[in-house]
Amino acid sequence: MQYKIHSILFILVVFIAQAYLVLIPLIAMDLFNDKEFVASLGVIQTAGGFIFGLLGIFIIDNIKNKYTLVFSSIVLFLILVSQFFFPTEFKLVFAISLIIFIVFSRIVENVQNALMFAEYHKRGDSGLEFFNSLISSTYIIIGTVIAPISVLAYKFFGLVFLMIFTLLIIIITFFIKVASSNKTNKERVKPLRERLNLFFGNKKLSLPIFIINSVMLSAMMVTTIFFLYITQDLGYSTFKYSILLAIESVGSVLISMYFYGKYLKMKPKLIPPFILIFGILYLLFGFINFSFSLLALLAFLIGGCVTSLLMMLNERYQKNCPKEIYGTVNSIRITLNNISGLVGTGIGSSLYINFGSTAVFVCTFSLLVLFSFITYLCRKELIPNVDKG
Repeated sequence: MQYKIHSILFILVVFIAQAYLVLIPLIAMDLFNDKEFVASLGVIQTAGGFIFGLLGIFIIDNIKNKYTLVFSSIVLFLILVSQFFFPTEFKLVFAISLIIFIVFSRIVENVQNALMFAEYHKRGDSGLEFFNSLISSTYIIIGTVIAPISVLAYKFFGLVFLMIFTLLIIIITFFIKVASSNKTNKERVKPLRERLNLFFGNKKLSLPIFIINSVMLSAMMVTTIFFLYITQDLGYSTFKYSILLAIESVGSVLISMYFYGKYLKMKPKLIPPFILIFGILYLLFGFINFSFSLLALLAFLIGGCVTSLLMMLNERYQKNCPKEIYGTVNSIRITLNNISGLVGTGIGSSLYINFGSTAVFVCTFSLLVLFSFITYLCRKELIPNVDKG
């Protein structure tokens, strides 16, 4: 029963966090009607993500309990209530409330993630496999459907629907059972320095996370220019652009969930070739651009390839991560994700502005070939420990 409660709560938390991020521009435009301010909200969101990432490294493993979930969920509810009943005319107050919402939604999401990891960790490899699939499929599916659902719900109900879901989270948290805090010395929360040493000193734990962020950096180079490439360089409509995004998401769900369970799990030797294949697909996407059907096929394969790759890498670090430092490790991963996103976006946009889309695809391919080779050289470090702690 606890497994189901943890899973339901995690899905609700991700839904609310993603829905609010989608609605931020709409809410801001309704309140201020200021295009420049709305355009700057991406920077504010990134700042919120960085603040949580750095904060999470210090605190998540110390506060992973029911009370943190309840308190943080109440904070989210109060922010939604304040924006619904007392819409502010001050942009600074809105920006601060946005950062607070992002930080506390990430706290709820990652505390719940750490608690869920501890529960599924008890079930051994089968539990971790289900945990990995649940995390990946939740983000993919919600990411695919969240925009139309949240925008439509906001149009008819405003923020009321998010307030109702947040109340539901608060209620569900009362049914979560967390292990007693009377821990042995071995299980007691370790000092930050020791947790960081456990992460950076264990290549089997840290290497998969660095590979994940190398792949994400490369992918963000293309993601940041994807809209311009499809609509401006190739001349397709925004509708066809949205179709390609939807096809990529479908590929992520169908290919990754089918191949991971049947052929990819516990196969770390497949990670280097998958990185290489990912690079080849991006290169083809940048050059075989004379047929929308071929672009759609490549988008489908790219979605499936990158998600399968990330699931294999998640499996590597999860199997080598002691459950008592999972919150810290996950926070490090999130911080590195933010950095990779910024660096990849900066490189991609700079290359596009100065040299065009071809340079972006060639550079992305070259980086992924390099990362594939480095991963191959380090392949022994991707073998999980026999003792999982």
